[in-house]
Amino acid sequence: MARAMKDSGVAWIGEIPQKWAVLRGKDMLVERNKRSTHGAEELLSVSTYTGVKPRREMLDSEDALSRADSLVDYKKCFPGDIVINTMLAWNGSIGLSNYTGIVSPAYAVYQLRKGFEARFVEYLLRSDATLIKIRAESRGINDARLRLYPDSLFAIQFGAPPLPEQLAIADYLDRQTAQIDQRLATLAEKKTVLAELRKATIHEVVTKGLKATSMDHWTTVRIKDVAKLNPPTLLPKLDEVDFFPMEAIGVDGGLTLGQRKEVTQAGGYSQMKNGDVCFAKVTPCFENGKSAIVEGLDTKVALATTEITVLRPNKKISRHFLHYRIKGLDFASGGANEMKGAGGLKRVPERFAADFVFQLPPLSEQLAIADHLDQQTQQFDAQLATLDEQARVLKELRKAIIHEAVTGKIDLSNYTPQTPEELAA
Repeated sequence: MARAMKDSGVAWIGEIPQKWAVLRGKDMLVERNKRSTHGAEELLSVSTYTGVKPRREMLDSEDALSRADSLVDYKKCFPGDIVINTMLAWNGSIGLSNYTGIVSPAYAVYQLRKGFEARFVEYLLRSDATLIKIRAESRGINDARLRLYPDSLFAIQFGAPPLPEQLAIADYLDRQTAQIDQRLATLAEKKTVLAELRKATIHEVVTKGLKATSMDHWTTVRIKDVAKLNPPTLLPKLDEVDFFPMEAIGVDGGLTLGQRKEVTQAGGYSQMKNGDVCFAKVTPCFENGKSAIVEGLDTKVALATTEITVLRPNKKISRHFLHYRIKGLDFASGGANEMKGAGGLKRVPERFAADFVFQLPPLSEQLAIADHLDQQTQQFDAQLATLDEQARVLKELRKAIIHEAVTGKIDLSNYTPQTPEELAA
């Protein structure tokens, strides 16, 4: 029998089950504004991907816990609270806290009113339909400045089931999302293994050749012997040029179309031409092997952001071989050890790339190696693309299940809550 539904009277909500009510955010949540007097509590952070976690668990070993001089006056947070990054709420930076600690004063902390299950409220707030509504109600002139202030959240109307059904929905979604998350984790592990095998295959071939024969005829060179690094900018006689940010470089070696930029704003950048090889020099993009051959430019010259190192090969080396050679594990590990800068802003110095020493085969052998690796990497990339597609489908399924449950499209009013032992099974 179909579940009895009614018109909620709210356009963005649509129909809800007969026993559900329409409530405002202020009926579910109360802003918590307690502040730390000493700043010694556990510092917490919230993100779209991990929810609320201790900040120390989200850092690299050399990163600072906080850029603030003091954590005094940071907002207190307790288990069962909902924490929202007001600047990124529209992007799902919302989470349920399982910790006692403090969060940035730029965050908003909410405690639940009596009669509401925190897990259900978290699923509701992070659902796709709600995030669209949150974006609409956030204030700011562009995405970078959007803010979800408490008064805006409190004014949003939601469909809300009775508490027993909230508990049932939360239990159901805990189980369903855990199963999907486990499958996603398995896919991520497979992708990691394939990506590492891809890197190892490239390294093996560019350092040892295609056959187990003598490499006596290979010569020892430095990158600066076979390529010019970061060619100086000679501004073309155009009003605009193609400008490539670091994000234009893909791990698979692709290079997406550049952005248009006025020439008067482009001074100081490296010049790029068809046939150049480039790589991202900032961590973690460098370690991930983000490098590409520049191809398909409509203009004679383009410009690369200072976060990209440009290599212009001479006649001694094939650009395709150079591209694969800088994907070698020794180049990645050596560059990582030489990185300069603080925390996540570390960069590979030009000196390291220029002085990097490697064995160079004759040009004919370089071309054969590059052709072989083209075939090998295409096979790896096809497998990686399949894993990405499977992950995309699972993520969409996860979103759909959450949406159907928190909007009452799935009747869970008689769902038997799972015991902790069953959830762990």
